[in-house]
Amino acid sequence: MSFILSAILMLAGLVSLVCWILTIVTAFKHNETLLGILSICGIVGFIIGWIKHKEWNHKQVMLIWSVAFAATIIFQVILTVLQFGN
Repeated sequence: MSFILSAILMLAGLVSLVCWILTIVTAFKHNETLLGILSICGIVGFIIGWIKHKEWNHKQVMLIWSVAFAATIIFQVILTVLQFGN
């Protein structure tokens, strides 16, 4: 059971990583160099991505990133409870 949850957690983390990279690339493509550099910090990139999602036509990526981020937190909590809850 914990192997499957770990695999889901890793997949959600990988999806988050890809969305983060896409947000950085999108910032640079729109000549937002400062925002691209600031986006290197993950949470700042997440916030900037949501602020600029309409201007950059980036809503789908941000929705996927939000779901992956939430899934990462949820599955990490579940795995922690399963490991240390006994």
